[in-house]
Amino acid sequence: MIDYTGLNQKHKEQKITRTDLRSLIGLSPRTIAKIGKLEALSGNTLRRIADYLGCDSAQLCREGSDNPILQTLRAEKEGGISGGLYHALQVRMAYHSNHMEGSRLTEEQTRLIFETNTVPAGDGVPADDILFVPFLIEDSKKAAYFRGIADWHQEKGLLIGACLEGQNTFLALMDALGVPDS
Repeated sequence: MIDYTGLNQKHKEQKITRTDLRSLIGLSPRTIAKIGKLEALSGNTLRRIADYLGCDSAQLCREGSDNPILQTLRAEKEGGISGGLYHALQVRMAYHSNHMEGSRLTEEQTRLIFETNTVPAGDGVPADDILFVPFLIEDSKKAAYFRGIADWHQEKGLLIGACLEGQNTFLALMDALGVPDS
């Protein structure tokens, strides 16, 4: 997915539409459709549009994400929106930055996760199955999280439970702010 926010801003600034661009610089209907569908344009086409608009082609578009959470976070950050998900996370992270401890994963645990894409505490549970959303480990849940990391050989599932609980915390925050999770 390509984010054409820059191109849309240039349209507004110069009071022209995509159809105007089509006729002014000879873009095909297919090219205009690609912009509407958030598909990538060729570098040559982007340069032609940028030259006409008097800007650098890098200002017109960027690689986007299909992940709605990431889209929301980027849009709120770029828009300087106060009181949204991005702001709430910044407040929580800034507060907790004075109270944070490392995750305490050993080198072996970290390597295992990256090499096998499984969480060590979960009898081969794919990491993607539980790490579909970020998670926040609040102060009251840190003991269980750290115990899950420390005891992952003996007590399977404790780490997964702590991560899932942290995801519930994150999802509740999103819900409270009206941010869709899918």
